[in-house]
Amino acid sequence: MKQGLKREALERLAAFLPPHMRHNIFALLLKSYGDRKRLAGEIGCGLSSLHVWAGKNSAVPGKKYMPVILSLALANCSEAGALLRKELLEETESLCSDLGIPGKACKGDINRLMDALDDRSREIIWRLWRNRHAPLDELAELIDAGTDMEVLCRIREVINPASEYILGAPILEFREAKIDPVTGEKILFHWWLAYDGSDAEIEQKGRPTVDLFDEKDSIVIVARLPPSARVAREAEVDCNNHILKISLDKFESGEATQ
Repeated sequence: MKQGLKREALERLAAFLPPHMRHNIFALLLKSYGDRKRLAGEIGCGLSSLHVWAGKNSAVPGKKYMPVILSLALANCSEAGALLRKELLEETESLCSDLGIPGKACKGDINRLMDALDDRSREIIWRLWRNRHAPLDELAELIDAGTDMEVLCRIREVINPASEYILGAPILEFREAKIDPVTGEKILFHWWLAYDGSDAEIEQKGRPTVDLFDEKDSIVIVARLPPSARVAREAEVDCNNHILKISLDKFESGEATQ
């Protein structure tokens, strides 16, 4: 393999790996080297970074160092290649199974989707695959987002459009209420992986969606209206017995809105 192609492949693989796999590969490399000072020099990082990555906290090597770590691991640890092959296949197969996508061809589609997404978007998908569901504020903390709205925009404008293009359907969905099939617990206002059509609760394509966020000082409601809807910017709001009603004046096609 040419050096340029190898470097590109390592960068793509490093970006694809979820945190636990980054940790496992680094652990194998650290064990094979033994000498942390020499390894830090090879990676090009500080010795303190190695101590942090080797600890029991959640810190893992980032995309700046992971391609080098992968290169060193594959060259010095016979177990690294086998671990990558096994875990990557299992990760992809399990994710496809959870999404209800059958057949071997779907593995390539999932890989294409992950390749098309940025690091933060991939982190969101991996978290929901492992934990089944998560509230918006948890996902915001996961990717160090400044606001919950930043995560919502990433899901609506980056992740799901890419999934619709590659897989034919959104990969993530918001549920006001859903029973966790593993724990039996009723989960309120969480994001989930979108499952196959056997789940009758899945939102119908084209149906307007409404998200409700209970913020510290306010209630935020975000609604996606039909593309054909032309409405006034000002709304009439009424709240009675915890039932909220929002009314917007509609305009005929071609009529100006202010």
